[in-house]
Amino acid sequence: MNDIHYPRGAVPRRFAPPQEWTPAPEKEGVHIRKAHDAWLWQMRQLAEARGWLVACWWDSRHSPAGFPDLFLVHTGQKRTMHVEAKTGKGRLTPSQRRWRNTLMAAGVEWYLMHPEDEPLFVQILEGKP
Repeated sequence: MNDIHYPRGAVPRRFAPPQEWTPAPEKEGVHIRKAHDAWLWQMRQLAEARGWLVACWWDSRHSPAGFPDLFLVHTGQKRTMHVEAKTGKGRLTPSQRRWRNTLMAAGVEWYLMHPEDEPLFVQILEGKP
């Protein structure tokens, strides 16, 4: 019998661990992380509202280096796509460029999206690029 191994964090736990909801102390760079998380959340909401199933790795320590932030599937459109989210002056790392090049060479949809790209992202989700 073959065992199926899923990446850590890919399969939801039956019971979520307790979370502390107190705000973390502000540190340099924290506002950038919060902006990135807010943009990821916004993209998930936009996609799910249009019938996409979305997988997101909030903690990149549990995914391969450079793997895109979002993986989306739409059965009605028969499409999948990967999206890398960036905020501020964020640029692709060498491992992110490697994933982009590999996925696109395989014919997979891959996008780099900044918050100002939201109207374009909605068009892409709706199949109107």
